[in-house]
Amino acid sequence: MANKYKTALRFIGFLLILFIFLFIFYQKYKVELQKSSPLVVVEDGISINYLQGNKIETEKEKTNYSFSITNNSTTTKFYYISLNDFNTTNHISYLLTEKKNVFENQGDITTSSIECGSLIAIEPNATHFYTLTIFNTEKNHLTFELKIGLEEEQEEYFANILLKNNPAQTADTLSSDDLGLFLKTEENETIYYFRGNVENNYVSFANLLWRIVKINSDGSVRLILNDYADITSNFYESASSKSIEEKLDLNTNEMALYLEDWYERNLKEFESQMISQRYCLEEKSNEDETIYQSIERLEIDKNPRVTCQNSITKKIGLLSADEVYLAGGSIENTNTNFYLYLPNKVLSWWTLTPSKSSNNEIIYYEVSNEGRLLKESYGSYFKGVRPVINLIKRTEVTGEGTLQNPYTIK
Repeated sequence: MANKYKTALRFIGFLLILFIFLFIFYQKYKVELQKSSPLVVVEDGISINYLQGNKIETEKEKTNYSFSITNNSTTTKFYYISLNDFNTTNHISYLLTEKKNVFENQGDITTSSIECGSLIAIEPNATHFYTLTIFNTEKNHLTFELKIGLEEEQEEYFANILLKNNPAQTADTLSSDDLGLFLKTEENETIYYFRGNVENNYVSFANLLWRIVKINSDGSVRLILNDYADITSNFYESASSKSIEEKLDLNTNEMALYLEDWYERNLKEFESQMISQRYCLEEKSNEDETIYQSIERLEIDKNPRVTCQNSITKKIGLLSADEVYLAGGSIENTNTNFYLYLPNKVLSWWTLTPSKSSNNEIIYYEVSNEGRLLKESYGSYFKGVRPVINLIKRTEVTGEGTLQNPYTIK
C-alpha cells in the first residue's frame, strides 16, 4: 500500500513539474508572439507593414526583420526609415536592403537613434520590400523601435539648390572643354556630376573645405576633401602575406583603418548630417585574372560608369577612377584645368580603383600632381588621401558655392 502511495505522489509531482514547465513555456511564447506580431500602419495613402512588429527585442548575434511600404495613392510619396530608442549601442550594427535595390544602407549604431534613409521616393502603386539585419556581436539584451514615416520634398534641400543654380547638361562623349553640371542615367539610376574647372562647388562642412563631386541617385550629395588628409596612407603593408582579397577588403585593410580613424577624429560629431553610401568595388576581367574591368572600361571603351556592379556601403571612402574621369581627369594626358586638381602638390593621391594584380601585389589608379590618372603604384606605397563623404538629402545650406562664399550647412 505504501509503495502505491509513493508511486502516486511521484506521478502527481511529475505532473506538477510538467505543468509548471508548460506554463513557463507558454508565457514565454506569448511574450515572443506579442513581440513579433505584425503591425500595419496606414498614413496618407501609404501602407507600412511591420511584419514582425516595430518594437524589437533580441539577444541573438544576428537577427533579420522584414517590412514593406506600399503607395496606394496616385502621387509619388517620400518616406524616411529610422531606428530609435536603442537601450545599448555596444557593438551593434545594421544592414538595410531593399529587394529590388531601391535602397541600401549599413553602419554602426553609435547613438540611441539613427536615421537609415531619408526622402526615399516611392511611385504610385509600388511596393518596397525591406530586410533589416541587426548584428549584435556580444549578444547583448537589445531593444529598439523601427519607425517609417512620410516626409515632404523641399525645394531648399541641397540637391535642389544645386540643380537650380546649375542647369544640367548632357554629353554623349566627354570633352576637355566640358564645364558645369552634367546628367547621366545608367541602369535606371540618374546622377548629376560636376566636370571641368567649375568654381561654384565649394562646401564648408565640419570646419573643413570640400568640393561637390555629384548628386547621388537618392538625392544625397557626395563631397571630396579639397586637400590631402593629415597623413599619407597605403592599402596594405609591403611585407604583408595577406591574400589579394584581404588586401582589397575595404572593411579591414590599411586604407579602411586610416579612413575610419580620420572620420573619428574629424567628422564624428557631425555624423547625423551624413549618410552611408555605396563605393564601387572592382571585379577582375573574365579573360585575364590579373586584369580588372576598369582597364577595358576606362582605357579601351573610354566609358566610365556611374553605377556599381559591386559595391560596399560606408560613411567614408575614396573616389573611384571613374568619378575622377567624369570630373575631368584624363588617362592619356595631363590636366590641371579641372576642379580636382590641387596645385603645389608633389605627391599623387589614391583612387579606390585597382587596375592589375600579380605576385600578391595590387596596382591602383592614382591621380598625379599633373592631374592625370596613372596606374603605376602598388597599393603598399604611401600616397595622398582625399576622404569622400555624402551629405543626407535633407541638408539645407546657405552660400553660393564659391571659394569666397562656399555652401555652408545650416
